Amino acid sequence: MQQINKLNELAQTVATLSSIVRRAQTYQFFLTRPATFYLDVEGAEVRLARHALPYIKVDVQLQMPFAWRLATDQDEYGVYIVARRRQVIGELGDAQFAVQVPHSTDVQLKLANVRLVFEEVSGAFALPPSAEPLQITAPGDPRPADASRPQLDS
Repeated sequence: MQQINKLNELAQTVATLSSIVRRAQTYQFFLTRPATFYLDVEGAEVRLARHALPYIKVDVQLQMPFAWRLATDQDEYGVYIVARRRQVIGELGDAQFAVQVPHSTDVQLKLANVRLVFEEVSGAFALPPSAEPLQITAPGDPRPADASRPQLDS
């Protein structure tokens, strides 16, 4: 019983520390012509919105930032962001990406175990076949609902 209590105390301590250890970062990439935005991320929440401004803005919230590897780049063709959890300690961290892109931007997403939310987005959306069920959340509904459609491949 003492071991269970100690494990419970340890879990509570870790939860408390993880809620304290956060880092927020905002990236802005100014564009002079239409470009592609490429995001490759696993195990996070991604919110995607369109706007009429000439830049891509990405607000990143990392819980336990030492548990993440994050790389960004920009060239004449687009903006590229890759976020990966580190081995072992990566499971402790959480991340949210709030992405705003111009209407003229082509968006390419490579996602693994991601909660994806579209805001103010219009256009065609294609979802390739997969053996895993897709989880869809309606706006304002925090509970995912299983659907009989495939999930995004990684």
